[in-house]
Amino acid sequence: MYDEVINIDLSKLEPHINGPNTPDLSTPLSEFSIAVKRNKWPETVSAGLIGSCTNSSYQDMSRAENLVKQASAVGLKPTMDFFVTPGSEQIRATLDRDSTLATFEEAGGVVLSNACGRELLSLTEAILLSTKPLSKNSNFVLSRMA
Repeated sequence: MYDEVINIDLSKLEPHINGPNTPDLSTPLSEFSIAVKRNKWPETVSAGLIGSCTNSSYQDMSRAENLVKQASAVGLKPTMDFFVTPGSEQIRATLDRDSTLATFEEAGGVVLSNACGRELLSLTEAILLSTKPLSKNSNFVLSRMA
């Protein structure tokens, strides 16, 4: 027995875009162009990020891999840079074992070191905003791809 039953009409759910500059800023796709103008965000997406503290579980990464495989199967390829950041070493090792990271790399993705929290935010800002190389820590050096 439940206190309350909540019915969700899945046909009314809409894709969202997270960002820019922070993974917790979520905007429905249908409202994104308005938000871009209102907030004076760049009108061109320069990079995508798969991963963060909240969407880098094995299940989340597997779902993203499935989308990459579906797109690849019909000849679609990413038109911008995309980066993959596993949330932990355990998740990275499991994704590597199951060839999930290889799927992302074959599609043009760049796998970065594990990151979460402020480190991830700094990394995201650097990817989206910087044209200079970023040296975040001894684990990696990242420079914006041309």
